Amino acid sequence: MHSYRLAPYQGPKSRHTCPSCQQPRQFVRYINTQTGAALGEHVGRCNRESKCGNHYTPRQYFAAHGLKSNPTTCSTPATPSQHPAAPTYIDDSLFQQSLQGYE
Repeated sequence: MHSYRLAPYQGPKSRHTCPSCQQPRQFVRYINTQTGAALGEHVGRCNRESKCGNHYTPRQYFAAHGLKSNPTTCSTPATPSQHPAAPTYIDDSLFQQSLQGYE
């Protein structure tokens, strides 16, 4: 699973001014899937693909800043192993009673 994805559309207010072409409400930022925080104000994609074409990916951002991996991603702590519950059994006499009435 990826740590970052483009922010989902939630109306025009969820879009920003593109840092490249300066068009308002055209820029979609990458957000952290765990926290919902934007990676950077210039990390994202312009919706004006044929005219602007600005697309600055998280991979490019991390490479430009000399980071090898996502610094905000935490490894999930190991869950303690849960032993399965001991099996329970039906009393033999109750089991034998349940077999009555079948021919």
